[in-house]
Amino acid sequence: MRVAYTIGILRVPPTYFAIQHAEKLKTNISALFGLVVEKNDDSIKIPLISAVPGEGVLSFRKREYIEPLFLGRMSRQITAFHPDIIHQHFATWAIPATKAAKKTGAPLLVTLHGADVFMQLHPPRTLMGRWHQKNYLAVKKEANKILPVSRYLADKAIESGLPASKIEVHYQGIDTDFFTPPPTPSKNEIPTVLHVGALSLAKGIPTLIKASNILKRTIPHKLLLVGDGSLKPEVLQAQQQYSHICYLGARNREQVRDMMQKSDLFVLATQQHQGREEAAGLVTLEAQACGTPVVINRSGGAVEMLSEDVTGFTAERENPESLAHQMQKFLSLDRASQIEMGKKAREFVLNERSLDSSCQRLLSMYHSLL
Repeated sequence: MRVAYTIGILRVPPTYFAIQHAEKLKTNISALFGLVVEKNDDSIKIPLISAVPGEGVLSFRKREYIEPLFLGRMSRQITAFHPDIIHQHFATWAIPATKAAKKTGAPLLVTLHGADVFMQLHPPRTLMGRWHQKNYLAVKKEANKILPVSRYLADKAIESGLPASKIEVHYQGIDTDFFTPPPTPSKNEIPTVLHVGALSLAKGIPTLIKASNILKRTIPHKLLLVGDGSLKPEVLQAQQQYSHICYLGARNREQVRDMMQKSDLFVLATQQHQGREEAAGLVTLEAQACGTPVVINRSGGAVEMLSEDVTGFTAERENPESLAHQMQKFLSLDRASQIEMGKKAREFVLNERSLDSSCQRLLSMYHSLL
């Protein structure tokens, strides 16, 4: 089976979700086609084909500026691959894939990731907004199957006008061979709480900092913040002001895994921002795969990424007191109970959200369409 994976832009790292199924499904002949693609990880074996030339000469950003000039080229590249299946990630910049599907007759699947759906819930106000709507309508017409990454996002996709008959939830799997528990459970003198992600309002960074300050009144702990974003100055200020808060900057995939393995608890304080919510929150699955329980705000599809009260707890979004209470609820457990919850977190990901099971489900969809 020849599978063409397609996307608008892709940089590896940090983005692995668009290629992880292709890397895992080695029985297929696969290639990834994008308008602007950049690979800085030699472990990736699937061919990555960029429509916009100039890699190593022009910056990634400059190549993005000229991507509209190479839409036709990308479509021709996909067509020349003679795919049996075309799998597009995001309903934005999808027209090259939809045109190639029409020309080759290959079934088209489109995975929705969140931003592509949210921008269609309101009339477009800009030229770029109208362009994205054109792509979205092409997906609506041409896609054989549409795959939101959570039940929450599926409901939003239907609200945006996509046909329910084409929609099937497909949870993105986590590489449980990479994200693994440590050989022995971590032993921290002071409980360690970890956040990995964008330093932004959407990720609830101010709420998390407030919750941590409430929690420290009763439970001494360290709050480790990993990532980058618009709220970095506020995080640096919090680090100077509160001794238990530590900002570690951006970290690579291996370093993130190591910190997940060594932390007692992972927290995702995601919240609604500008009408949008978390579509999934894969980082919480990575933490659980490492045997680290989680506390997640009840926002969007994030709550679909844990087994509540079994692998972690959920808190009311935008509510520091609620978040602090749920963090305290976990950290007040005896160590044996915490370790047991970590084991169940790992089991949940293995059984419900692993890359293996996700790939098998995807492969079954491919065969059904063929």
